[in-house]
Amino acid sequence: MELLRIWSGGLDIRSAPTSGEPYGLYLGPRGFTGWDDQPVTRRTAAERPNAHGEFDVPGFLAGRLISIANGICIARSTTDLEKWRALVTGHGADGSPFPVNVEKGGHLHTATARLAGGQQTTFVDNGSGLRASFSMAWWAADPRRYEKPDPSEVNAPGPSISILNRGNFPASPRLVVRGSQPGGYTITGPGGRQIIVQRPLNTGEAHTIDLSTGRLYVNGQRVIRGFARLQMFTVPASSAIQVSVSGGTIEADSPHVFV
Repeated sequence: MELLRIWSGGLDIRSAPTSGEPYGLYLGPRGFTGWDDQPVTRRTAAERPNAHGEFDVPGFLAGRLISIANGICIARSTTDLEKWRALVTGHGADGSPFPVNVEKGGHLHTATARLAGGQQTTFVDNGSGLRASFSMAWWAADPRRYEKPDPSEVNAPGPSISILNRGNFPASPRLVVRGSQPGGYTITGPGGRQIIVQRPLNTGEAHTIDLSTGRLYVNGQRVIRGFARLQMFTVPASSAIQVSVSGGTIEADSPHVFV
């Protein structure tokens, strides 16, 4: 197990060489920031007219700024160093999103990011033609970090399942219902909250209810006006919930969520 390792596209950045001759991309001291910190909270202030203070309004997390500084590239030749330069400076340069995978402390967390605005990716040869320093900054619009559950933590499809979230932030699962329910069906979640689906469930179909958006999909195609009632719910941090369906079987795709 490595102390820290970062994968993103073609980049593979390690905290230190694991064995043999040092080669590739490495982090410098205190060179990886923004991943473990809680993002900034944003809130729209609403002043109370002719009164002290402001109205109590909820706050929301802003995006996550991930910085890699003091990075070190070790190459085997000057030609090899230029290949590393192209890889580093080309990463995310077209503005497209890219996955960020970070292994730390025996856990693999993932996020999606783009290059951060107003920041520059740098790659500077130290004059030897074999070593260079590099830096870059990424912006994750969704500040949450996701961890895939261990298979032993996932219930098999059935009329009732338990959904676990080992993270420190509420999780919004994707529920999948299969079976034959011509008159629709009801999903019951924590606190008696109900999702009543009026769209018929036919044999061979998969109904997916995305609780992060409140949308219904049938075999991957979005369906409009498929709900008679939609009472959203989440899986609280470090908790498990019980979810059942009135007919057919239900399963959940629900990663552990961290901030």
